[in-house]
Amino acid sequence: MLGKLEIEKILPRTGRGPRKVLVRGCPTPIPFTALTELPPRRWKPVYGPAAQEEARRLMRETKAERINFGWFTKMNLCRVAKGERPLSLSLCKQVREYLARKRAEREVIRQPLRFQLGPGGPRVLWRILEPPTTLPPSWWSQNPLDAGEQGRKSRARRAVSGLRVAVLEEPRDS
Repeated sequence: MLGKLEIEKILPRTGRGPRKVLVRGCPTPIPFTALTELPPRRWKPVYGPAAQEEARRLMRETKAERINFGWFTKMNLCRVAKGERPLSLSLCKQVREYLARKRAEREVIRQPLRFQLGPGGPRVLWRILEPPTTLPPSWWSQNPLDAGEQGRKSRARRAVSGLRVAVLEEPRDS
């Protein structure tokens, strides 16, 4: 037994490294010392049905939420689902981070504009945005677009759903 998997046949040694074994449910031979249960660890990818099911689950989630992967990521997940390749930590981690990032972006976009009644009548205000997880905190603390205009109050800028929108003000002569 290799973890919870049933070994069908131990293959003869073909070179350096651990012996390979044929396991029921996995079309390709896997190393005898391989990980067969999630989660993957550094330098220890997951082989077997657990990896295949995880890859299928990730693809199902993205399809249900209509999140698109790039061709390379999709190709690698399909290879894992077919059993041609193990599920590595880097692939698993990057896919999960991408999904979390896309979900966070969609939550920001779903927030409505704010309407406020005041003494001057009704006003429409922009969304209050939190910094997305993809940009470093230094990007939010300084405004790179106003770097050359220090001392002048000619422009105000706002971030709206990840894009920069300029609100221009004319300089006042006093």
